[in-house]
Amino acid sequence: MKTTVNDPILEVVLGSRYTIDLPAMNIKSREEALQFIFTYGYDISHYKESELLWRIHRNSIEILEEEILDFDEHLPEEVRNREELQDITSLLIAASQKDRLDVQKYACAILRVMHIIIQLENDLFTSFTDDIKYQILRPIQEHVFKGEKDSYYLGEDKEIELYDFSIKPLKQTKSGVIKLLAKDDVLAMTLLDRVGIRIITKSVYDIFKVVTYLIENNVISFPHTLGGTVKNMICPVEIYNMVRKQVDFTSPKDEVEEKINRLLDNKTLEWQNEGGEFKTKNKFTSKNFKFLKFISRRFLKIDRGTNKDSLNFFYPFEVQILDHDTHSKNEESQASHSAYKERQRRAARRRVLGFYKKDDELKVKKSDK
Repeated sequence: MKTTVNDPILEVVLGSRYTIDLPAMNIKSREEALQFIFTYGYDISHYKESELLWRIHRNSIEILEEEILDFDEHLPEEVRNREELQDITSLLIAASQKDRLDVQKYACAILRVMHIIIQLENDLFTSFTDDIKYQILRPIQEHVFKGEKDSYYLGEDKEIELYDFSIKPLKQTKSGVIKLLAKDDVLAMTLLDRVGIRIITKSVYDIFKVVTYLIENNVISFPHTLGGTVKNMICPVEIYNMVRKQVDFTSPKDEVEEKINRLLDNKTLEWQNEGGEFKTKNKFTSKNFKFLKFISRRFLKIDRGTNKDSLNFFYPFEVQILDHDTHSKNEESQASHSAYKERQRRAARRRVLGFYKKDDELKVKKSDK
């Protein structure tokens, strides 16, 4: 059984559109659907694999109904209900019936979410979660020490006092699906922040001291930093490098730190007044929500048991650092973060459904306020 190749499918393979942006499937029979599913990676003649796809179908329904559809939107029972479908291949056929758009568009929506769930559940992180977290986080945690009254220090000699240190909680499947649907690139590996830490410092100067410490003490390997992932919304590194050269470090420590922080604030404000602008590639992020973060990678070695070579690969992790004052302002503007989430949800909704409702633009604009 050969796959019928139309223009949109060829455009997916040759890079001018993503799989989940296909307007429709192109499957006419159960035999074609079975071959498609087998080539995709599942043999539904095996009970376990068939049930796995039904479970993913059920999960996609939950995400659509809880996170994406508006209260007045409903999935047709013939693609929502397992008893109505009877066979998972029926979903692919329904997604190909362009003469029944009221059903076809929702069948496609379900398949899009199923595709994202499958990507998320079958990457290296899912298979080696504990090993990945341990090998990435342990070298960092060895440099963080608990102080008195919930304070933390970086370095055994208490080199840098921290306001807070935390490990990024695992991203739930629902939020991962929404994030990927809203992104231009929907490969699961573009979720670079499945593992990460957040450090809150006492001052802006301490942010740069923390980064310097991590490099100097070989906590991170700077060649493994992904430069294109840096998001600095607090103070340009060029300003910090300039200020550092203007300060006499032989002065008392408190005076040096006070002067550097003052200069960083003043120079950053001057830079902004002269047209400088913090930029982020994330189109959903509010300009009022400030942070500094970058993605580094760790070379991991997974033990596969006796007489087997270890499985070696790079895995990314996020380092987010911000000063306490910025953190407090971010907390005060949680409404902005809620608006960010709503903008992200609306973008995911438009993409997975493939169409606008008349009031979609209005709702997006309201969420920006």
